[in-house]
Amino acid sequence: MHTGEKQYVCGDCGQRFRESTDLLWHLLTHTGERTFTCIECDKSFCSSSQLTQHHHTHSRERPFTCPDCDQSFRQSFHLTQHRRIHT
Repeated sequence: MHTGEKQYVCGDCGQRFRESTDLLWHLLTHTGERTFTCIECDKSFCSSSQLTQHHHTHSRERPFTCPDCDQSFRQSFHLTQHRRIHT
């Protein structure tokens, strides 16, 4: 039975997680380990999703488009913020 209990605890700061993989990703914030490196500028990141997001700065790609006005954004978060102007 799934209880939602956060049984995985960070030994450095005490933050708790439901999934062991979430704890592993969190631990990278303490170690500073950055294993994902941009081939264009050598900047490095803790996760592949951060690297993908960074890649948009080089490609000028704006994959998130507002369905109301067709304005586009590099990050989904910025689209979410923008959409508030339409409500």
